[in-house]
Amino acid sequence: MLALALAGLFVASNVAGIDMHDLDPGLPYVRLYDQPSNRLEVIVNQGDGQAFAALAQDPSLQRPAVFRGGEAEAAYRAQRPMLGWLTWAFSLGQPGPVPLVLLALSVAGFVGLGAAVAWDLQRRGVSPLWAFVVLLLPGALVTLDWTGPDALATALAVGG
Repeated sequence: MLALALAGLFVASNVAGIDMHDLDPGLPYVRLYDQPSNRLEVIVNQGDGQAFAALAQDPSLQRPAVFRGGEAEAAYRAQRPMLGWLTWAFSLGQPGPVPLVLLALSVAGFVGLGAAVAWDLQRRGVSPLWAFVVLLLPGALVTLDWTGPDALATALAVGG
């Protein structure tokens, strides 16, 4: 529950802090959200979330031109397809909910990381509350900020 509360607080403050009138004019490397229409699309554009959003909307890479670098960039970004495919599945193949689903999966990965580390610590005879420290590390928090798969992947590795 602590992990979910921390994730909620971090995401809420991040979303609230986005000024839609003062966006960075630099273009993302995926064309999907060149002109973001809401704060979630801005969050997706901050990091590799945009690549996972592209994979979620085109899981078989039939339209690599959505990547500014074309086929080479699409192939490079598709090396880690799990989050894109999960997003495609949970968004039921519809583009509208993709940013929200990406954020939800990032939160789930963050919470899963906390749970996996807490479980492992408890198994080793250490207080599971130390897992909270892992969640405060920048690498864990950036997963929430950039909608990435890293916390989910680490949670699966630790849990395995």
